Amino acid sequence: MNIVVFGSNSKTFSAVISEIGHKYKIFGISRGSNSTNNSLLNKHLKLDLLNFEEEYLEATLTEFQPDCFISMVRYRNRQETRNNLEQSLETELKPLIIIRNWLSKNPPIKPISIILASSVAATQYRPELPIEYSVTKAATEKFLTAIDSQFPLSAKQMIWPNIINLSAYELLSHTKEHATNEFEIYKSKVTPYIGELTNERHISKVFETLIEAHKFGLRRQRITVDCGLSDFSMLSSLEIAE
Repeated sequence: MNIVVFGSNSKTFSAVISEIGHKYKIFGISRGSNSTNNSLLNKHLKLDLLNFEEEYLEATLTEFQPDCFISMVRYRNRQETRNNLEQSLETELKPLIIIRNWLSKNPPIKPISIILASSVAATQYRPELPIEYSVTKAATEKFLTAIDSQFPLSAKQMIWPNIINLSAYELLSHTKEHATNEFEIYKSKVTPYIGELTNERHISKVFETLIEAHKFGLRRQRITVDCGLSDFSMLSSLEIAE
């Protein structure tokens, strides 16, 4: 299967592709270069999604003939969305707009999966995060679920959009590099309640299922992968964080 990944230089995607990448032909698109990730890709394109030649990208996608699109794109970091709502929305919506436009010009005759990596903050109030972050996540999720709204019925039947929602998780392959005292303290407080934090093995299995969503009847589903962490009430979450 041919998979196009927007935001392929993310650490999360690096961990996921290390788990399941050997099963697919992957075309990564990212603003910057990441030599570690690029070595795991079949094809890579360095591209600023807010400043590019649309015809060139459309021709490249047509040549690659994707079976699945994945968007891992996010606007800088969560705190920087504060007072930058417009740019945050533009950045995270752009991959979905590109996908919609390409599909409208290339009506699918085979199942096409679209996976959006999002956050539980799209539907849950998170006091530690800027409201702009939650608005961005909610807007991109809404756009995805309506991505084929203007398509003919024959095309709609072939499009399988789904959302994978994440909250706190750890990348076991990056633990030594990225562990902080703050994270270790948080982990020690929540794991007695949920057993373990979500890691790349959990995330990879869900991606693997959604890549072939049509085989499982999964369409417009929001799947939360966090080992039950988001099931805590707000009060419980705040108590744990203290």
